[in-house]
Amino acid sequence: MKPPRTVFAADGFITETLHFGFNNGQPIENDHWWFDHGTPAKRQSSGAETVKEGDPWKTSPRQP
Repeated sequence: MKPPRTVFAADGFITETLHFGFNNGQPIENDHWWFDHGTPAKRQSSGAETVKEGDPWKTSPRQP
């Protein structure tokens, strides 16, 4: 299993996390989070995109 990849900004806050699975032996991204100053702001996973809009989260089908 490929370990997750985490990206940090120059100020030390996390900006992205990517989790990988495998398809025909090749690693593929299957979960991707974006952060705003360390706070989750957006997620793409399993064909859906979830975005934080104020307090609630809104999920919509993932665009190709």
